[in-house]
Amino acid sequence: MSTKKGIFERMIELASDKNSLYYISNKQYFPLPLRISRCRGLSSQEKLVLMELLYCFGDNDEAFPSIEYLAFQLDVDDKTVSKNIRKLIEKKFISVYKAPNRVNRYYIHLLDSNPSITLSELTLWFEKTVQTRGIPKQDLVSQVHKELRRVTESEEYTSFLSRLMIVCVELMKGWNEYCKRPEAFYAKSEYDKWCRQEREILNEYLDYLNQAMTNKFGNNIRIVQPLVTD
Repeated sequence: MSTKKGIFERMIELASDKNSLYYISNKQYFPLPLRISRCRGLSSQEKLVLMELLYCFGDNDEAFPSIEYLAFQLDVDDKTVSKNIRKLIEKKFISVYKAPNRVNRYYIHLLDSNPSITLSELTLWFEKTVQTRGIPKQDLVSQVHKELRRVTESEEYTSFLSRLMIVCVELMKGWNEYCKRPEAFYAKSEYDKWCRQEREILNEYLDYLNQAMTNKFGNNIRIVQPLVTD
């Protein structure tokens, strides 16, 4: 029987090594979902700052690292950290509470409903689902990736993301209100209304992707079905 260890097991061992003095300050780790590390709506620097913030949270609901601390850990300057924190706030990944003469307190929003992650995951799902006829697979993968990169860097993609941001804010408000007063029919109906609005936007985005692929591959493309609306 082979005793060779896979890379996943070796990474766990490296992260939890207790025998080496050199690793004493960096022995902890946490799981990072690929939907975050591969999110199309985040730049490389934004991902690094977000990941460092997540390290700081641990199992807590808030974290309060200083800008200087984050900059030191990431080996960048303070302005770079501050700029990317502002972007993460704008994209609803985090919120921050600023108190006079105190270190900022950071809070993580619900990541499973974040608009950037939602649109990114739908794009990747489309990539796995789309099919063509008469095109060798190796060429198809390359061309589809190239076209999807163009799409996710387009103004249209930004527009879909902006619309989802508006819906996301309303969904969070509606859900919070519903949790406070589950008997309130109005709160539940408002929440359901915004859920339908979110699904409509996602279906429009799928239509946009289908059209982009049709323009690229012509009749050789198999159109991806819209999401269920009910």
